[in-house]
Amino acid sequence: MPKKPRLGPHLEWHGNDIRVTVSVPPSMVKLVGSTKLKASLGTSSPQEADILKWPVIARLKQLARGGESIPASGKSKLLVEKAMRWREAIATDPNAGDERAVTVRESLIETVLPQIAAEHGEEKAVELLAIADGRATPLTQLAEDMASFKTYPTRTKQKLDSALRILGDWCAARGRAATLESFDVLTARTFLGEAFKDMNPATARDIAAWYGRYWRWCGEDSGHFPQGLKNPWERLATKFFPKDHKRRRALGYDKQPFTDDEVGKLFANVTDEPFPDFMRVAAFSGMRAGEIARITVGECADSQFFVSKGKTVSSIRRLPIHPALNGIVARRCEGKEPGDFLFEDLPGNASEERGRYAVLSQRFTRRRRELGIGETVPDSQQDTKDFHSFRRWFIKKAVEALLKGAVGFSPWTIARVVGHEAEDGDLPLGMTMSRYPGDATEDAKKACVAAVRLPCIGESSVDAS
Repeated sequence: MPKKPRLGPHLEWHGNDIRVTVSVPPSMVKLVGSTKLKASLGTSSPQEADILKWPVIARLKQLARGGESIPASGKSKLLVEKAMRWREAIATDPNAGDERAVTVRESLIETVLPQIAAEHGEEKAVELLAIADGRATPLTQLAEDMASFKTYPTRTKQKLDSALRILGDWCAARGRAATLESFDVLTARTFLGEAFKDMNPATARDIAAWYGRYWRWCGEDSGHFPQGLKNPWERLATKFFPKDHKRRRALGYDKQPFTDDEVGKLFANVTDEPFPDFMRVAAFSGMRAGEIARITVGECADSQFFVSKGKTVSSIRRLPIHPALNGIVARRCEGKEPGDFLFEDLPGNASEERGRYAVLSQRFTRRRRELGIGETVPDSQQDTKDFHSFRRWFIKKAVEALLKGAVGFSPWTIARVVGHEAEDGDLPLGMTMSRYPGDATEDAKKACVAAVRLPCIGESSVDAS
């Protein structure tokens, strides 16, 4: 007897026929009366079975759940997954081009699509065929590629997925094709007007901005779309949810640095580890919380911090270790290997990038609010001050030092130390003062870092041993 071909998920041989098998959830076994539900597909062709199985799987899963209905968004997602399976089956069909054989695409059109049309309508059947033929692209198909290419951390990838899920749910609820090609400017504007009408403007703007980035990646960056296809989301997020910068700044609603008194208050009252060390490194280096959490012992050599991975390309930098941090760094490096984290004692899930400081950030927010530092303002879900305010404080102190006559460094040096872009006009004469002369000198960076002081409690009490 010749060996039968291996079958895909949810399929098994039953004699010479292929059938679908679906497991019943343990909680439903008693009601359904079986641990598995099975249905014959009436075919012995693995390729044809891969085409025919999806509607059957959907029906069996509905029965396995006790007949409960599947939400519209879930049904739409299931259909798109089927269409992508069809695309793969069509692309690898050994009978393609053979006029005497029935191809996978012909089997799909004759057998499966009529069922889809009867249950979901002709438009849905046409949409799925376009996906199967490669003429349409499901909304989320290129999300993984974009996140991988741009090396997004877990939290950033989750924001992209969440934005696309909102878009997909909106398409499903209105019976629209959930494909990249189906969106034009009018459709994009209609979606933003309906989906975010009751949402906080700042939150809506952050989510909506992801659509412009994603379409730009799919077109200009990855080259998926045909040349010249317009990005329908370009600048729509800021048009629909504009920021009133001048008004918010005048009212004090913008994010703000800590005052000297607030930094001293935090140092004096938030004393459980690793807060004392972590806050001081943030205040006297200007590094972001994620940068501090990721830094290793080997990246604290030669009296410098080396930020090897950051939010932007400009984040990758070397900066002098402030004299107030010498004791902290020496104590935390003692007895460790170069690859060990400087802050190995952070709470949270160390296996995830943001997990190394997310829990600490949440605890800090509670402590800060207990001390009455920072306030919630209208049209915002965040306080005016947060952990990032240590970074703002560092920059503020360096700028104040310049205004008081400090020498040895310039505004461009501050940008280099904190990892801000300073080449393309972010500062006056950006090209002349930043790109052409190259990186700031070590002496200038040292002067910049040393200029940051906290007079209210004195340097001696800051240098922890």
